[in-house]
Amino acid sequence: EADLLNTDFKAETSLVMGRARALIEEHPNAWSPQQTDELCEALKIRIDRTVHQWIDETLARHRKSLEDQLVQTIQNELAEHLHPLEVGGKIGVDLDFSAATKTNDG
Repeated sequence: EADLLNTDFKAETSLVMGRARALIEEHPNAWSPQQTDELCEALKIRIDRTVHQWIDETLARHRKSLEDQLVQTIQNELAEHLHPLEVGGKIGVDLDFSAATKTNDG
């Protein structure tokens, strides 16, 4: 299983956060625990928003490919599981699901 984020990203993020942490620690009287909590919440919101935006943009660009892969996966799985219903070369269910998807433009 591959990491979603590479080591360069992790190292750069760690460096940036380390600098911020050091700056806060250099000025303990100018920074309160409440401000730290607010900063953490603001970062969480911004990061979540950025990730969601990236996912939306990526899915929009690759929607058709994802849909095609999902349909193929479903067809293959159905065919594999319905195969035991086959009797003497004839089946009660048409396992060629591709005809149904050719008329569906999504």
